[in-house]
Amino acid sequence: MKPKYLRIVWGEILWVVALVMLASAAHLSEQQVTENPEKPLAKNAGRVLELKQIWRISDEGTPFYFKYPLDLQIAADGSIFLVDEEEFLHFTSDGKFIKNLYKKGEGPGEITRGLTYFILGQELIIWDSMKRKAWSTDYDGNLLREFEIPNTGYAGFLGIRKGDFVFAKTVNPPLAERTGLMEIPRIVYLTSMDGKSERQIFTFKFTTFSSPSASRVWTPSIALLSPDGKYLVGSHSSEYTIQIVDIEQGKTIRTFTRKYPRVKHLENDFEREFNKKFNAPTMEYEPDVRVMRLSADRIWVGSSTTDPKKGDLWDVFSMDGKFLDSLYLGLGRRLLKVDADTIFVTEKNPDETISILKCKIIG
Repeated sequence: MKPKYLRIVWGEILWVVALVMLASAAHLSEQQVTENPEKPLAKNAGRVLELKQIWRISDEGTPFYFKYPLDLQIAADGSIFLVDEEEFLHFTSDGKFIKNLYKKGEGPGEITRGLTYFILGQELIIWDSMKRKAWSTDYDGNLLREFEIPNTGYAGFLGIRKGDFVFAKTVNPPLAERTGLMEIPRIVYLTSMDGKSERQIFTFKFTTFSSPSASRVWTPSIALLSPDGKYLVGSHSSEYTIQIVDIEQGKTIRTFTRKYPRVKHLENDFEREFNKKFNAPTMEYEPDVRVMRLSADRIWVGSSTTDPKKGDLWDVFSMDGKFLDSLYLGLGRRLLKVDADTIFVTEKNPDETISILKCKIIG
């Protein structure tokens, strides 16, 4: 038997196993579904969020720049870490620049392209998404240890739970079976930090358009680890649906929705050419949920609604799925993190530069 044939057969086996797991998980899940109305509990819903600035970080005259700032996290000492293009920035708790920890390369502690990280006590656990390797440093970027990761198929690092990595892996079908809109499994694993054990805990599914020569994500695939490490909070549908998975039980315990006025999708030139070339269908609506942020007891959902004067619309839910509030973030602002009554946002300045703000939420 030729090696190429072996690879095709093995890919088909993995695909079948993943589908069986997906069906089993859906069958076993006992969940509560909360159907929220269009309007939340807050009487002043629909307002622009009122913020009081605590500090602002600008990249003017600095050794760093802001291009696509994301993944802001707060360390045990109150200092702040932030990822940007080929940057891993460390700031004091009051926004003063300390150091860029990004080291480009393929050696120990070096990053080839993109990174995801998790703060574990005094360590930064770093995942290189291109080379699919993990290591840890101290807050100054000094290499502490490297981890043996047995499964090189991991595509996403969601965090650390009780000393285990939380990884996600997308299982695509063999090339010959990629025939249009398809539901794709995304399997979540708990993997020990010594690399000796691995356990599958749940399988989400999302839709992509797939052909043997190209693919395009059709619905979002969002999965976040809750701050206490107990739950996965995700959205994998084009319609407004949030799913909460109990990690210990390995099943969905709650699904909630809200009545949402869908936003028409405006096709751009790239999509038009892609659809024509690969005979893909046209998307009618935007995915209702674009992004999510979690605080200790709230789920913030960034919707597809944008107002030309108020900015992006964000909905706020309790962890049990109650629709509490709906508000606009303000024109030119993007939400990075919520921490109790404090919020971190990016703000686009009139000259198109970007600043990062730490603000207190008023009211």
